[in-house]
Amino acid sequence: MHFRPSLPFSDLLRDTRLLDAKFFGRESPVVARELIGCVLVTGECAGRIVETEAYLGERDGASHAFRGPTPRTLVMFGPPGFTYVYFIYGMYHCLNFVTGEDGIASAVLVRALEPLSGVEAMRARRPKVKRWEDLASGPGKLTLAMGIRPEHNGLQLGKGIMQVRQFREGPPARVSVSARVGVKACADWPLRFFEAGNPCVSRSPLNAAATVLSPDEAFDAWKPFVAAAAERPAHGSTGRGVKQNAKMTSASSATSRRPRPGS
Repeated sequence: MHFRPSLPFSDLLRDTRLLDAKFFGRESPVVARELIGCVLVTGECAGRIVETEAYLGERDGASHAFRGPTPRTLVMFGPPGFTYVYFIYGMYHCLNFVTGEDGIASAVLVRALEPLSGVEAMRARRPKVKRWEDLASGPGKLTLAMGIRPEHNGLQLGKGIMQVRQFREGPPARVSVSARVGVKACADWPLRFFEAGNPCVSRSPLNAAATVLSPDEAFDAWKPFVAAAAERPAHGSTGRGVKQNAKMTSASSATSRRPRPGS
């Protein structure tokens, strides 16, 4: 069994800078792509973000916010730079960052981390894991490893126990894009981003066929999918169609549905 040693936490803080709300106040696909290579810090545990998925709120049939605000999703309609943590499959929590404009829901799901600091604490939380690269190689795995729980929902990033940082120097990550994992609605939208070749990325058959984006490539391949969905009638192949009034479904029925691995 081989685990890489932890990077000293003080060195990590010295070599990175804190990301503020302006970073998150943009379209979720842009934020999702640029988060690859950044560092999630929770307490004194830290991991480099190597996989994300973007969710477009009421425009996106795979988003929890598709049908409008509910008590559960209200944080997604608030200002950017806050956390949205939810429970899935009766056993895992997933971590998202709220993005975009205040009042318009969108978020980025953090899907995988490369452990950097606090590796011993991560191992203690996931004692059955035998490989370093498997400690946080999925959305449920990383929340377990990082100790992220329901009480971390609605936190402002950088103002408490959780923050996102960016390395001051170093080459940009090689980012690949694919369809999202584990969603049925809008399943073909290219909104999953991951670091090409990183062993901590979750295993998926989508990895091999993913497209590698150049560092200066302007990514907007998702926009035609949204435009096409807007032209479909309700109950189309992407879910209920993005033109459906978000208020047609009550908060009680929305919260009773089994959560999906999206945000």
